[in-house]
Amino acid sequence: MNMNRAMQESAPTPYSNRKLVKKSTFLQFALIVLSAMVWLGCGQAKYEERLQASTEFYEYMETIERNLASPIWERSDLGLKLRLPIPFKVPMAKPETLQDEDGNTVPGPDSRQPQELLGIELPGIVEAWQAFLPGESGEQIDSRIYVLTNHSRFKLTDGALTQEPMEFMDDLEAELATAFDVIIPDGEANQVGDNIRYGLTVPPSGSPNSKFINPKRYSVIRFLSADAESGPPVQAVLYEHFAGDIQAAVLIIGPKSFTSQFRQRIDLALQTFSVSRQASSQMNQSTGTATPSGGASGF
Repeated sequence: MNMNRAMQESAPTPYSNRKLVKKSTFLQFALIVLSAMVWLGCGQAKYEERLQASTEFYEYMETIERNLASPIWERSDLGLKLRLPIPFKVPMAKPETLQDEDGNTVPGPDSRQPQELLGIELPGIVEAWQAFLPGESGEQIDSRIYVLTNHSRFKLTDGALTQEPMEFMDDLEAELATAFDVIIPDGEANQVGDNIRYGLTVPPSGSPNSKFINPKRYSVIRFLSADAESGPPVQAVLYEHFAGDIQAAVLIIGPKSFTSQFRQRIDLALQTFSVSRQASSQMNQSTGTATPSGGASGF
């Protein structure tokens, strides 16, 4: 009898059972709430990260729209694209097509050539643009942007090449060096300077813009005459880009000193320059053109 009473007294009552159940339920609920808070915290962090990335990309595209002309210039037959820095926009007129005495088609005079500015003829002009930029004294300087390539040198005449495609950039540099009466040393220098060759990557590796567009590598020469009296009253900056067998360049001729705004626009424009890699075997050797086989997308 006493033993039964002791067992009854030591056994949990229904009320005690309810307390244990409530405590267990509360702990389970607390764990669920805590897990939800952790999950929501991670989700919130990812959301904020994506929102920040979207904001940065939107700001980048806004910068592009404010500083570069629309629409993007493109030569699909050559696999070339470029957005021009404002105020450059409308291409200069191409030479007329004429016929010689034998009825052969020949190009007429090319008014795009910088004869008056530099006294030379540039090889491989694909397109040219003209605008007026402010000089050091505020005067408006006749300025040009050229896209130049070796595409036309792959064209066969009577079954043979008339000019070596792989020597295009050397020939272009030689013409500009003659115009400015300078000698360009071999190799690339470790720092930026006049009348030397140096490397440039745009956008720079690790910069915010490199998250939105693949960096492009250029070899750059800034041609500037040492003789202010008799030399050209302008500078010429040559941006060389190599893509397989294709040698392409953006050449900018303008005032001896560009404004900081225009320099920023040049950097942005170079980020949009797209050159498809074309092997000589892919070129249409009757026209010097090819079907594009890739390249960075345009804006």
